[in-house]
Amino acid sequence: MEIDPTRMCELLVGLPDIDILGVADPEPGRLVVVVAAREARPVCGRCGTAAWVKDHREVDLVDLPAFDQTVTLRVIRTRWCCPRFRCGVGSWTLEHPDIAPAGHWLTARAGRWACEQVGRWGRSVAEERL
Repeated sequence: MEIDPTRMCELLVGLPDIDILGVADPEPGRLVVVVAAREARPVCGRCGTAAWVKDHREVDLVDLPAFDQTVTLRVIRTRWCCPRFRCGVGSWTLEHPDIAPAGHWLTARAGRWACEQVGRWGRSVAEERL
């Protein structure tokens, strides 16, 4: 059975609509998986003009451990802006709740796993390696 390496990484990460940009092991026992969501070019919510890329920023999220290593999911997020100066809309970032809810530091799947550990199995939140 032959599987495309990109598809293999998508299956391992559990997010089908992302691109795996790289994997690094900056120190023993730790992996950093760099991803970017596949996004169609949005339009301005006020004037309907196709948006421009303003910049990119990296957001580090705690993910589930893999292969006995802690995992950081580094998400490259695109900030968009309206090219029409007079429109007045600033910049925005598209949300991807399948990766992580806005403002959270834990991936959605790691959050679900932690809730199950506490709710179903009665583990303590303070317990190491939750």
